[in-house]
Amino acid sequence: TNPDPVLTLLEQAAAPLSNPLPNNATTPPRGGTQLVGLPVWFWSTNHQPTSATASITDLSATITAIPGPLVIDMGDGTTLVCPTGGTPYKPALPSSSQSSDCSAPYDRHATYTVTASVTWALTWTATNGQSGTLPAATRTTTFTLTVQQAQGVTD
Repeated sequence: TNPDPVLTLLEQAAAPLSNPLPNNATTPPRGGTQLVGLPVWFWSTNHQPTSATASITDLSATITAIPGPLVIDMGDGTTLVCPTGGTPYKPALPSSSQSSDCSAPYDRHATYTVTASVTWALTWTATNGQSGTLPAATRTTTFTLTVQQAQGVTD
């Protein structure tokens, strides 16, 4: 039997289309000083739709991957759901003119394992008019943040 050429093309298009792991940034930056009580901003630097196309003679198939919300498990029982992948902090702007829909403070000093997940919706179209939906793909990455306690001294 001959395989369906659209299925063959979908397999070819899917091979280079790797739904990326969330590439997360934070403010304060990871590796820098995180302080108890101050909000940590989270965002993904690669939260954009992506697609790949494969072709044979007179037929092409394109797979499109669209990211869902960035879900951050802060490792302390707090979960953030960030619909657009978070908002990057812009060091050149005053903090008073910035806000994030993906931030929260830590209440205790410790080292936390943060888990970031994105579920990608996958659809496909072919030049012969066929189209469909593929099973969603969830990609997860983890990193650690060390949160420190700071003491203020007054006279």
